[in-house]
Amino acid sequence: MSIVSLNRSIMDISLLKILMTSVPGRYARSLFSCADQFGLVERLSADLKTLNSFQMKNPSLWRRLSNKALRPSQISFLLEQVGRQLRIHKLLTKFIILLIQENRLNIWSDFMKLYLLLSDVQQGNRQVLVQTVSSLSDEDRTELENLLKKLWPDQLILKYVTSPSLKMGMIVESNNLRLDLTLDAHLSALFKTLSVNSIS
Repeated sequence: MSIVSLNRSIMDISLLKILMTSVPGRYARSLFSCADQFGLVERLSADLKTLNSFQMKNPSLWRRLSNKALRPSQISFLLEQVGRQLRIHKLLTKFIILLIQENRLNIWSDFMKLYLLLSDVQQGNRQVLVQTVSSLSDEDRTELENLLKKLWPDQLILKYVTSPSLKMGMIVESNNLRLDLTLDAHLSALFKTLSVNSIS
């Protein structure tokens, strides 16, 4: 499945624009296209997560790789050593070397997220973040997931976060869409309605 044949209805238009025009988006699409050609989309998704986890635990590595005093051969050697240790596919290792050579390692976080998004879209998955005042019961989560499936017919990957500051209700976010179902949002909408009615 190529980038061109991706079902655009799965993603919001504004997010597609980011993928098509931003620097991280262009690199993500480039790697995705290459991975898709060789049937490595899922493998590289897993490798990106592994490498990102390693990078977060070893931030000094990224600083060393960005060091302009290092020769390209030294950078390649360092990254290949890490790649072998983590069993990262050689295609991804070479791509990261390319990012370093083009002084683009600073886009790593956005690049990785956009690649993973493309991978999820290809597999019919949708990342959904749910913020609630307190933890939901299993029964409530199941009910919420069933409701969200009516909105998005994709395979949903839900992440739950507790935010006591919400007071009441929840916020559901996916890609560029935000559904504010909190008490404050309802009160704000009610206030606007009352204000309009009082003017008319």
